[in-house]
This record gives sequence, C-alpha cells and structure tokens, in this order.
Amino acid sequence: MKLLDRYVRNMRIKKTKAFIRDNDSILDIGRAEGVMLEKLRTLIGKSVDVDPTLKEKIERDLYALCPIGILAVLERIPTSQQTPMALNCYMFQKINGRLFNAVPSLQVDFILDILFKFKLIVGMGLEGHFGFIPDLIQKIFAARFFKLFKNKKFDLV
Repeated sequence: MKLLDRYVRNMRIKKTKAFIRDNDSILDIGRAEGVMLEKLRTLIGKSVDVDPTLKEKIERDLYALCPIGILAVLERIPTSQQTPMALNCYMFQKINGRLFNAVPSLQVDFILDILFKFKLIVGMGLEGHFGFIPDLIQKIFAARFFKLFKNKKFDLV
C-alpha cells in the first residue's frame, strides 16, 4: 500500500468516526486488514470485521451489532447482490441500529485509473468496480430497510 492509498483510507475512517458513539460494537464490512477497528479501538466495544464477499460465516453471538460500516465497498458488489446485502445488514443490526456507508462518486474510478497508471496508488480491487451510483443508496438501503439521516458528499480535505 502506498502513501496515497493510506491517506484516502485514513480520511474515510476519520469521517466515519463522527458517526460512532462510545462503546459501539461495529460490524465492519470491508475489513482492509482490520485498520478501521484498530484505529477506533479506544472508542469502540466488541467489534468484528468481515470480508465484503461475505464468504465467512459470522458467529450468531455477534448479531445485533451497531453500527454497521461499509466503507468503499458497495462499488465492488455486483448490482444483483446489493439489495440482498442491504437485507443482511438490516438483519444484523440492533433495533434502531445505524449503518454508515461511504461510496465514491463515479468520477473516482477515472481518477484512480490515472493514479494507478502513474504508480501513485496500488489500486487494491480496482478491477472489481461495478460503477455504483451513490444516489441509489436511498433506493437500496433507506427506502426498504433503513431511515436515511444524512447524505453528504465525501471530500478528502
């Protein structure tokens, strides 16, 4: 991982921290070597991270985690699997649970391709982007399973 990769990852985590309450138990879908949970360890309670492909079986005693974090993952999930993923998130949350989600704009793939060509980033998983449209979060998550309380563009500064 290169310096710019780490910078972008750390900025996503920093922006996410504002939505985490003391002693929250987090289900981090995306893993990234467990960096988010490690960086938040003094703030959070019992938490778990899983691979976004969800090939792992999550133990039953970890149900009712809150909040659920999905950072830069939805664009890697095929369209046909996005609604089932939203349903699974809903099933894992506590009553009145929260889900925080960071999805890059469509222009980000173009920018990442340029950065990758100039070897400024490693480009982990760039080949697996499906062009997720951020406006679909309302349709896939909020309209069916969650109440949307904040929708904001993500800036790196």
